[in-house]
Amino acid sequence: MGFITPLFVWEETDAEVTVRVEVKNVPRATIDVFASSCYLKVNAPPFLFSCDLHGEIVEQTCVATVDAFGVHFRCPKAEPGITWGRLRREVAGGNLANAVEERDLLTERRRASVEQAHARVVAEKRAELKKKERTDKAYLEKQWELERTKRVTIERRKDAEMAEERARLRLWQEDGDKRAASGGNNSDEDVEYDSDDDVTARAAKEKGTRKAREREFADAILTPDAVQAAEGLGSVLVEPKPVDCEMNDKALEAMLVRDDADETESDRVTVERKTLELKQKQKAKASEEARAAKAAHLNRPFPAKRQTIQPVTIEFTKLETDHMPARASREREIREWRRKNTPKTGASRKEHEPADITTREPIYLKDKADSFFRVGDFKSATRAYTNAVDVERTAPHPDGVLVKILANRAACFCALGEFDSGEQDCSDALDLLEKEEGDEDGARWSPGEIKKQRFKLLVRRAMCFGQMGDAAGAACDLREAVRLAPDDSAKQTLLKDLREAERCVAPMTAQETRVIGDERYRNGDTHGALAAYHAALAMPFSFSSEEDEHEVSDEVCYVTRRATERSLAHANRAAVFLSLSDHGAAHDDCEEGLDVLLRAVGGDSASARTAAVSVNLRGDAKTACEKLLHRRAAASAHLRRYQSAALDYEVLVELATDDETKQARSDDARTVRALADEDGGE
Repeated sequence: MGFITPLFVWEETDAEVTVRVEVKNVPRATIDVFASSCYLKVNAPPFLFSCDLHGEIVEQTCVATVDAFGVHFRCPKAEPGITWGRLRREVAGGNLANAVEERDLLTERRRASVEQAHARVVAEKRAELKKKERTDKAYLEKQWELERTKRVTIERRKDAEMAEERARLRLWQEDGDKRAASGGNNSDEDVEYDSDDDVTARAAKEKGTRKAREREFADAILTPDAVQAAEGLGSVLVEPKPVDCEMNDKALEAMLVRDDADETESDRVTVERKTLELKQKQKAKASEEARAAKAAHLNRPFPAKRQTIQPVTIEFTKLETDHMPARASREREIREWRRKNTPKTGASRKEHEPADITTREPIYLKDKADSFFRVGDFKSATRAYTNAVDVERTAPHPDGVLVKILANRAACFCALGEFDSGEQDCSDALDLLEKEEGDEDGARWSPGEIKKQRFKLLVRRAMCFGQMGDAAGAACDLREAVRLAPDDSAKQTLLKDLREAERCVAPMTAQETRVIGDERYRNGDTHGALAAYHAALAMPFSFSSEEDEHEVSDEVCYVTRRATERSLAHANRAAVFLSLSDHGAAHDDCEEGLDVLLRAVGGDSASARTAAVSVNLRGDAKTACEKLLHRRAAASAHLRRYQSAALDYEVLVELATDDETKQARSDDARTVRALADEDGGE
């Protein structure tokens, strides 16, 4: 399938160029947009827009916006203040060798700009990747630094706490040694207290004893945190009872040794006794549990008698085919094989019908395809309509659903540019509709519905014929559709299309084609008018009969008349280019039209201003000359060629026949002349 060149409009300012490409009914996901310094491209199948720009743009700041109507480019100029005059850079005609050389230069220019754009994109991606790598590396290094700082802080705190505890223990030891060297009370015996002693007296008697030193040690060691931890473990610190005796250091050491020996021996005997008692208790408990388990085993109830077991039937999954196992992954393949190898009878079809409604119900498939069509996904809609057609054609009694499905699939084919398939679907639907209309038992359509459906199918098939170049087929269908039109508005639209088709059936002259372009331009169809003018200028301008040639020879010579017709076509096409803001093309058309017209009277476009005044042009020749000069002046003014525009307007003032026209052209001439003086010439 070939590509379709979409319609586009453009305009320029001193700073930027704006291009709007009309791409309708195409999913956004399929639109590919590309812009380089001198090349724009929009690939949206079946549309393809490719444009080598006349000047250069700043591709880094070029913005492309995709909306429901197409793609909108806003491209800043690389050299602001310079007017392009035309969007495309075309290959000039003339010498074949020069044309080939210019085409090669244009291709090389496009290739260089595309490679530069790709290189810039690759460089940006690499820079972004390197930036991401640097960021990730910096993040990891930061995490490592945090971990290292945390470890160093923990180690410092541990060392500080250890040093603090060691210093505290050393101070306690030094304090004890100082007290021992001072010769205080070293008695380790119990101190006898009087009943009249108060707390101060008891503390004085107890000073220097072992219990006093142990209490001091405990006070020095048991910090508030240690006391809290001991309380949490259930430990209770008991205040030692004061003793009323005094002992020296040697006696204290001897007492400690005896106490430790006595406590060790006593503890050992106690532990052995308790261990023996525990073992005896465990042994007695184990013996009791064994006797109880044996008694429970002997007294256990007997199980009930088993029931008779019935035989079990085992069935295996049957193979769906002779050569494929029944697997879910091959369900579609199995279903297709079964459909092809199953007899086409009603009972067999019902027996092997798939259980999923999405694969056996045409209405569901049609609704699914309609939803795809509404969102512009024409390929998915075509596949869904095709599945619906396949299922509906295997139905025992086809009804009107198949006609609607074929009509909708034809619309999808038209949207995809497959007009031959669309024409075939419309023809099949019309045949089915005719059978439904003639079958009284199976008809599901009312007369009004049949008329409406036939009208839609005929219009759609006429469009397919027109796109395929079959103007006769399109005209035949349009005549029938005009008869079935539901209202006057639709009828008038179809009559207009019918006239266009009938014109294409009969050979047309260049003059008739130009008249069609004039009619389209007056109706606001600028692109249709442009196509008609292109076709007219591609044909030779001649007359329909010898009598016509004899009639025109009475006014002016035949050569002048033919040149006049061609120059009028150039003038009208220049007007279309001005409407599309293609001022460069409009200026070129005016130059070519003047050259054609004035060569017939012995001049050329270079002497157009002189010839327009000196040569006595009459009728259409004078009208064509004035149109060409006026439109060339307008194009030159837009291209900032103010000097040339002012000269053209001044010649038009001399050619004006009424005061109003002369005044208007004089005002235009003064305005452009002022701009020329400000600009300093051409």
